[in-house]
Amino acid sequence: MLHFNLETALPNVLKRIHAALRRGGVCYMSFKYGTADRVKGGRAFTDLNEEQAQELLDQLNGVRVLKQWITVDQRPDRQEKWLNVLWKKHA
Repeated sequence: MLHFNLETALPNVLKRIHAALRRGGVCYMSFKYGTADRVKGGRAFTDLNEEQAQELLDQLNGVRVLKQWITVDQRPDRQEKWLNVLWKKHA
């Protein structure tokens, strides 16, 4: 999902995932940690922080965040941080 634009595509993608999930279904998503849409090497990226992730999920009905955490990239040549979010559909 990190290649979808925050303002235009990402909310619609999450709505489609939400619609596809059964009640009680769980979704994991991760984004590079940050606050901007950006282009690197000709590829689009959306970076999110905790507040932005919550704002996206608030657009869905009956969703609860189960866990949210930050990790460091495991690739040896990278030091980027990643936002990880695990959420559940209740309704």
